[in-house]
Amino acid sequence: MTTGRSHGVVGGHLMRELLAELDRWRVRAARGTGKARVPLRDLAAATGVPRSSLANYLSGATLMPADVLDAVVLALGASPAEAREWATAWEAASAERLRGGGAGGAAMAGDAAGAVAAAAPSRTRQLPADVMAFTGRQAFLKRLDELVESGGGTAMTVSVVVGTAGVGKTALAVHWAHRVAERFPDGQLYVDLRGYDPGEPLPSGVALERFLRALGAGAIPADLDERSALYRSILVDRRVLVVLDNARTAEQVRPLLPGAGGAHVVVTSRDGLAGLVARDGAHRLVLDRLSTTEGLELLRRLLGPEAVHRDPEACTELVRWCAGLPLAVRIAAERAGRHADGPLGGLVAELADRTRTLDLLETAGDPLSDVRAVFSWSYEDLPGPAARVFRLLGLHPGPDFDPLGTANLAGVSLAETRRLLDVLVGVHLIEPVAGGRFRLHDLLRVYAGELAALEEDEQERHSALTRLFDWALHAANAAMDRVNPNRRELPAPPAVPVVPGPDPAGADAARAWLEAERPGLAAMIRHGADAEWPEHAWRLANTLWTFFYRSGHRDDWFDTHAHALRAALQLGDAYAEGEIRHALGVAWFASGRHDQAVCQLRTSLGVRDAIGDRRGRAATLNALGASYHATQRYDLALEHHRRALATNRANGDRYAAALNLANIALTFGDLGRYRDAIEQFEANLVLLRELGDRQAECLTHSNIGRLRTRLGEREQAFASLEEGLAIAEELGDHRNRTYALLGLGIAHARFGQPREAADRAHRALRLAREYSDPNDEAGALNTLGVASLQRGDPATALDYQSQALAVCRDRDNNRWAAQIHIDTGEVRRRLGDLEAARQHYRSALELSTAGAGLYEQGCAEFGLATVLAAAGGPADAASAHAERAFQVFTRLSVPEAATVMAWLRELKPGSQPSSAL
Repeated sequence: MTTGRSHGVVGGHLMRELLAELDRWRVRAARGTGKARVPLRDLAAATGVPRSSLANYLSGATLMPADVLDAVVLALGASPAEAREWATAWEAASAERLRGGGAGGAAMAGDAAGAVAAAAPSRTRQLPADVMAFTGRQAFLKRLDELVESGGGTAMTVSVVVGTAGVGKTALAVHWAHRVAERFPDGQLYVDLRGYDPGEPLPSGVALERFLRALGAGAIPADLDERSALYRSILVDRRVLVVLDNARTAEQVRPLLPGAGGAHVVVTSRDGLAGLVARDGAHRLVLDRLSTTEGLELLRRLLGPEAVHRDPEACTELVRWCAGLPLAVRIAAERAGRHADGPLGGLVAELADRTRTLDLLETAGDPLSDVRAVFSWSYEDLPGPAARVFRLLGLHPGPDFDPLGTANLAGVSLAETRRLLDVLVGVHLIEPVAGGRFRLHDLLRVYAGELAALEEDEQERHSALTRLFDWALHAANAAMDRVNPNRRELPAPPAVPVVPGPDPAGADAARAWLEAERPGLAAMIRHGADAEWPEHAWRLANTLWTFFYRSGHRDDWFDTHAHALRAALQLGDAYAEGEIRHALGVAWFASGRHDQAVCQLRTSLGVRDAIGDRRGRAATLNALGASYHATQRYDLALEHHRRALATNRANGDRYAAALNLANIALTFGDLGRYRDAIEQFEANLVLLRELGDRQAECLTHSNIGRLRTRLGEREQAFASLEEGLAIAEELGDHRNRTYALLGLGIAHARFGQPREAADRAHRALRLAREYSDPNDEAGALNTLGVASLQRGDPATALDYQSQALAVCRDRDNNRWAAQIHIDTGEVRRRLGDLEAARQHYRSALELSTAGAGLYEQGCAEFGLATVLAAAGGPADAASAHAERAFQVFTRLSVPEAATVMAWLRELKPGSQPSSAL
């Protein structure tokens, strides 16, 4: 591992300061590696400590043992003497934390990560609807109650309900969860892990993302171990019930277990999950099939007591033929209920004959063999069109489906499809779920797939899925036309489906449709790439990537595009390869992994150049410029944006050219050429208005406002920012609304209006967390800290700034990190903690000289000057820092130049600072 030069340990013994210093050491040790800080995986390899444990220790969620601390600091380049110094400081801070004393020790869990503090006690209620006519299982319900009580409300307990398919595991878990929900006042979480779906099980990371969003977390880490650590941190000391349905393996479940507190977890699985029992102390409940008595009671609830009383022997036989599976009993009861006028014994005899006929299909250990006759009993009683729809639904790759998709799968009208779905719901072959959608039980899905293979020829099966994929591609394009009307069109329009629709009324309706269909669309991309529809797969992925970007669904983005890239390569389609590699490069960029982004984008650029795709070339040049910009390589950023601009102008693409001009203006701003940037932005506004691009116009107003704030031009700054906010609210554009509100918060703070600054920053923070924007979240937290200091509350200021720094970690977000260190240094200086202040200003200077920004460099230099002067240090040393700050501020033409000049004259009367850099 690369080591840095020697660095002193932070003087204060507060745990948060030591953790912040450890993070600075990770930054320094990574210099020259192309990474912002030493990654957890490298640190884990060097220390032998698992990544998940390191994530907990370094976030502060778990107190780091002394031996682990030794390994970490030595891996980061500490000398033996420095390691001993660390050990002494850590021992004192650990004792303070365990006592709960001091400003820094008591709130450690809240300071561990900004996202933890963001997740206020939640009332999340995710349980599905309770099961109708739930019957029996009293011993299992009692045992689940006992397991919860065994935890005493302070220890996590895990129950694993295992059993064969169709035995009622989910029904038991959900019914029990509803019974005890009030014992878990902090909420109930539920996820279907899809362990036995026809596609891939739900990855643990995706399940964690859903839970973290539901719990109100802020920025969600990309790394699985870090997501799990954040999840455990949020749930510390919370009474939460977690239901993990349909798990495949212990490895899928383990990251979803809360680490401590009064949480209880119920897992359902067909597998015994021996590893979870042995390693994690889970308690296994093996769910048997219904006893005859329980089966008869379920029939009484479904058919009424009179029917069972009238022919108890036939009812007993019916339960026996259903093999004690509640799913089969419900289906058989529905059939019996439709023939209530006839003798039940005749129906049972028919079922017995059918079972003997189907014995040839039996497979040892296959639960479907036990109930195939019951299923066929209901299936063969269906009208022909309904039976056909049921068969074809066995081919659908998604976890659920809606009437429109089903209509295209079957090739019939929407009205007819709705009627047929009602028929299937009526006989319990499908079940309705939220949002007007439907799903098949796992066993019924397998049974329907068997029927499709037996009764539909290969051409019809292929045609059905082609109709479904045609519809999905057409509908996704229509929705994206509403969400992002200026996106690049596919080279050929998608085929018109048999039953078109939906036609969203606006962008909000389109986003809602995309969100509801997202799991199914992702499943279609995977299935298409792996089967006979690679063209549909890459086109659908390419259609959806900007939706994934704006909605924060990065796991889906990476997963679908990995499949899409394979499809493009399989087809030998260079155009498709260039498109998908471009989208993957932007995904890496959005994840803060800029080296990977540049690598993928360069490959895309080479492919596009080879085939003469000039529009694609311009887009990828622009994305490369953004990646270089994010890593403060401004000369390369300008070069690529200018090349993109030249290409777009040659192509006659005015919209794309406007985007390039905006990026050039942003780069000017980051180079300290504020006047050039404002001039470029204002010229671009004219073009954007001609194009009618209100979204880009909105962002441009906000950018101008921020630059004018920096220059101290109060009235013009507020005018631009308020205009940007008004347009964002008119468009319902949450991300630009967040950006404008944060700009207003920064402006109010700069111009001495802390109450207004806090109001705008709080509003920006809520939106940033809702839409998982770590950049604006860090900015909003820091602005709240600045406003708190202006209102005379330094303790609250430090709390906000500690959270803000946590959000910046592992995000390559050096710009905000530098500013946060500057503002934290100011708080520490005012509190008289000069050594801590110096450390923060020094960190800010290191980040800013590495490329975070000239303005931040000037602020850090001036901060160091004030600390040195306050500590009684040499006047020449303080003056040297202030001189450098003055030179930077003079070059930028910002008001701070006059402040520094006045300070220097007070320090050294008669002095005249140089303005030359």
